[in-house]
Amino acid sequence: MSTAGKIKEEPTQEFQPVLCDMCLDAQVPAMKTCLKCEISMCAQHLQAHLTTPVLLQTHPLTKPTAPGGLSSGAVRCPEHGKLLEYYCLDDRTCVCVSCSIEDQHRLHNMKTLPSAHKVLVEKLREEMIELAEREKQGEALKSWETKQTNALEVSTEYLVKRVAALRDIALTKVQRSVTARLGAIQTARQNIEAALSEEDAHMFLQKFAGVHEAVEKARAVDFIHGLEEEAERTEVVPDLLKNGH
Repeated sequence: MSTAGKIKEEPTQEFQPVLCDMCLDAQVPAMKTCLKCEISMCAQHLQAHLTTPVLLQTHPLTKPTAPGGLSSGAVRCPEHGKLLEYYCLDDRTCVCVSCSIEDQHRLHNMKTLPSAHKVLVEKLREEMIELAEREKQGEALKSWETKQTNALEVSTEYLVKRVAALRDIALTKVQRSVTARLGAIQTARQNIEAALSEEDAHMFLQKFAGVHEAVEKARAVDFIHGLEEEAERTEVVPDLLKNGH
């Protein structure tokens, strides 16, 4: 037998509105449920709870709750089984009357649920105002970050160009200095070769003075000293600071 025939469709549960417990002749949807009276009321029967100061302060109202829902842990103290009528501002939790006068909450700042609701709503509104002000400060900080980033990008570009130019200047001077030193040796060698190739004694002796001078210059070449850093290298940092980079 196919298993499809054994499967039974579950009936769809339709939403059942909570009805007013005080409307005996008609089924009128409830607007609120009184946690202390443990009844649900329509707009008409709710008026007494909304206009009587004592009821307004001591009878907490909640959204319509189905019968049996008031016995849940959401509205009753799990330790004493009593209705959660008060709010401990110190521990930020709902408590029953036994918790407020007997247990660890007895010395705490206690409020009825409506009073606590009013106090905390006002506190959250103040927090919203403060957060809005801090958001403005954050936007100003974001603007500062953008300006700093742009300035750093400009400075980086300038620095790269400045260092590249400095490198070219220093490299050119080093190359020229080395070329000059090697040139003196090459010139002396060429003069010696030309003199040695001269067979006429008179001509050789006339050229010898010039050859001797070239040889002395070549022998005076110093390959260690005289290649110190140029002044431009030490000026790059003051230059960058002077231009604000």
